[in-house]
Amino acid sequence: MSDLEKEHGNLSEAFLKSDQAGCYKTGMLIQYITKRNSTARLKVKRYDFSEAQSGKDVCDSRSACAKFHMLKFIDQGHNVETAKQMKEALDSSGGVKGLKTCVVDINQKVEPKAIAFALTISQYSSFLFEEDGVKVWKAYNIGSGKSSTFSKQFPNITGLKVNFMNDCR
Repeated sequence: MSDLEKEHGNLSEAFLKSDQAGCYKTGMLIQYITKRNSTARLKVKRYDFSEAQSGKDVCDSRSACAKFHMLKFIDQGHNVETAKQMKEALDSSGGVKGLKTCVVDINQKVEPKAIAFALTISQYSSFLFEEDGVKVWKAYNIGSGKSSTFSKQFPNITGLKVNFMNDCR
């Protein structure tokens, strides 16, 4: 998000989408986005999750392009066994169009832990971030959704401290 702010200074809202992989769809991420939005210029407006590996979503299509690019890199005699090697593969031959790669190290011992709150994240697929909380749906905009003002429950969450292992490209 910081890179997007720098590269596209006129943006004020971002809409995120990913599959429902457990590493993305967590209470801590929803809490962090809510907290970040309270101070950031570029705010995350929505985060929508598609069915993991269903093969019918734009996320699956983009992932397939990245996987193919890495396979070409492997076919050229290179290894892809570490995050750094994966970045090297994805950046090879001019990179994958529209993909920005970065290897980061997050020290989870010093990062804040998610607190329990009323929503069971796994039940929902669509999150709308509002000034006073989050509105959620089980499916994108089907029904009236459910609002939660849990953002006031976690004022001490800080920004993730990310160590860039190499330049983002």
